[in-house]
Amino acid sequence: MKNLDSLVVVAIAVVVMSVTPCFVQASTISSTLSFSGTGTQDMAFSQFNPILGTLTSVSLEVIGSLNSTLTAVNISNQYPTPGLGSPSGGTASTSSTFSVATDSWGFTPVVSPVTLVAGGQFTMPAGDSATVTGSQTFDFMYTTPNLTDFTGTGQVSLPASISMVPQIVAYGGGLTYAYATPPPVAGLTETLTYNYNPVLVPEPSTFALLAVGVLGLIGYVWRKRSV
Repeated sequence: MKNLDSLVVVAIAVVVMSVTPCFVQASTISSTLSFSGTGTQDMAFSQFNPILGTLTSVSLEVIGSLNSTLTAVNISNQYPTPGLGSPSGGTASTSSTFSVATDSWGFTPVVSPVTLVAGGQFTMPAGDSATVTGSQTFDFMYTTPNLTDFTGTGQVSLPASISMVPQIVAYGGGLTYAYATPPPVAGLTETLTYNYNPVLVPEPSTFALLAVGVLGLIGYVWRKRSV
């Protein structure tokens, strides 16, 4: 009888252990959206689903890039007097402005819009051309205390826009113009990250322990009734 009572104690202990959560899910969810070119795009991210746990913080990483190749041409040998001309020099570049709607969601620091200028300097004689290339990037990290608007089963919109303007600044004489070959490429990437305290979930092995404990209790009850 004592052995049977000891079995019951062990079975109860197994049941208690088996229902104790001992496995923690990942505590970070990240999603990334990108677009390139010019114009405006609605960057729609899914909200944090509260069934996963309790949202503790929200962060947004914004990466922008601009790659530009410009050809500068000195046509002072053609205009205003054909056959004449003078050397020219200067800077050829593309200016691109990136704007992300971060302030409307409480993200800090507020550093939008951001302007990148990609290009370089050139010098050339009359009737000649020069190729100027350049690239620039930025990488900013934002955080927000606004957790309520990011919690739910819908979406959060973080619209972004990109604009580009080729430009040339000439000095030292010469009639010079520039054109893009190929067109400049600007891109923007947003990564939204949710950090949260997860709902604790039992490991699969604990369900097996639970079954052992239940079977032990059932055996004890059956044994008691049969005595």
